[in-house]
Amino acid sequence: MRSDGVATGSTISVGASSDQGETSNTSFITNDAITLTAKVYPDVNDVGEEGELYVVLRTTVNGEKVFSALNDGGVWEAWNASLKTLPSAVYVESLEEVEEILIYSGTMTTGERRMYVAYSLFTEEGKPVITTSLSPFKFEVTLPGRWRTESLEWIQYNFNQTEKFCDDPQGVCAGWTDTASQDCKDNYTFGILSKNTEFRQKYEKCINDIVFKPYVSKSPSRLIQGPLQVMVANAVRLQALGWDTPSLVEPVFVAASDVPSGLIDELKKGLSEAEKYLGRWGPLRVYVVGNLLEPALPVINDFCQKNYTGESIDYCINIDQGKDMREMATIYPGSNGFEQSSYGLDKPISSYALNPSSDSENLFSWSSGVDPDMEGSVLAHEYFHVYQGRYNIYRGGNESTPVGWGMPRWFEESAATYFQIVLGEKLGWQFRSDMDQQMKEVVNTVFNFRNRFPGVSIEDLETEAGTKRLQSYCQLCYGQVQYDYGLIGIRMLALKTSDDTVFFNYYKASKVNGWMKAFEIAFGLTVDQFYQELESLLRKPIPEQIEALKRK
Repeated sequence: MRSDGVATGSTISVGASSDQGETSNTSFITNDAITLTAKVYPDVNDVGEEGELYVVLRTTVNGEKVFSALNDGGVWEAWNASLKTLPSAVYVESLEEVEEILIYSGTMTTGERRMYVAYSLFTEEGKPVITTSLSPFKFEVTLPGRWRTESLEWIQYNFNQTEKFCDDPQGVCAGWTDTASQDCKDNYTFGILSKNTEFRQKYEKCINDIVFKPYVSKSPSRLIQGPLQVMVANAVRLQALGWDTPSLVEPVFVAASDVPSGLIDELKKGLSEAEKYLGRWGPLRVYVVGNLLEPALPVINDFCQKNYTGESIDYCINIDQGKDMREMATIYPGSNGFEQSSYGLDKPISSYALNPSSDSENLFSWSSGVDPDMEGSVLAHEYFHVYQGRYNIYRGGNESTPVGWGMPRWFEESAATYFQIVLGEKLGWQFRSDMDQQMKEVVNTVFNFRNRFPGVSIEDLETEAGTKRLQSYCQLCYGQVQYDYGLIGIRMLALKTSDDTVFFNYYKASKVNGWMKAFEIAFGLTVDQFYQELESLLRKPIPEQIEALKRK
């Protein structure tokens, strides 16, 4: 068709391929090397004339049509849809019977696109009369994943009830694999997690039999803000009390009577080694819950009495962390815990509560002799959280924490895991102590994760709002993001700088600058640049990822 309505005998064809032209396609993934080509067959009356070729791309951004045009420098530039301003991609001195154009070659980001190709006789000034096809060439690029390749039983649940989590008009964002049990299909709930711990624990592994469509993320703000007044006041107060300086006070262990003394010695060994590396930070109290309810009650009582005051003590015992500790002793199979920074006390303290690993018979794994260094290694991980907390002096923002100050959950957890591995390797521990082996395992885990939860990344855990949003979509999937996914990122940063930068320089900078500015100071790149580098690594084949994460 010609823009002036005159009949034409020309034809135009556009094609796309990801296998060097052996086959054509209109659906691709972000890993594909896509080649876009076009053939223009000018009207017989135009052959031999001076002409120009045009390429226009139409995308949709926030519901609005956006046009860009390829110029003769090979650069896509914004176009206002006026023929007077349309740049030509190629100038042709004499139009041949067939003009071939290589439009693009390489990978693309996700999205649906429409491509228009046209030609005109050369025009010095004014609006050219162009000839183009009636319909654009349509193609889409999506994230890779099992959702594209497997036969799934799509779950008839609208994930998009409150906001858009996946690009499906009915909100059908996930499907059961053929390994899913009927019990899971009948009882697994979506949206908000069940408040019943035993019910949640019984069905939480059903997520392993669900495959999701690409997640529609929401990037958080990067405009760093200053701390709130309450945060500044807390920083002044905590520094005056010595919160951010090493302590001479020895840690106190409070253990339930059913926990073997040898196991406590193992925990103390792990803590001692962590203190040698990071320094002693405290006062610190370590609460160890066993596998029986009655012996756990005085431990819970002590925890709440020492970490809270007034009415908060009863709340802790009956509703909050006391309830968690009772569930550690009676429901969970061990290897659970949490850190508590009681910075609001007149004499602030740090505490850590944990339940050592247990087997299916509810017997302590330590007693079996398997993974003899596990408990010490785990406590070293948790002590790192105490260490992190001591450099966090600008506290009290809670849900209103300004951009750049609240440390992302992925960084908090994966840095502690990285410390655990580094320390174990240094001491020759048998549990999580081989860095290369750990990275090999985690690369494979993240590869499988990305196939099941495409579009999800550590950026989704940068803020508490983002974390809650992801939880409402895929519930416990965030655990792998903050530990495994994040660990690859921390390893990248350590190789780019050093372990000392990850463990020391960053935290010193974060104490006065907040996490986001400290990230730039310590690692020499912005958070956005880091996310881009991480994504680039994770798109590579597994062997290349593993090799890139080895210490050179």
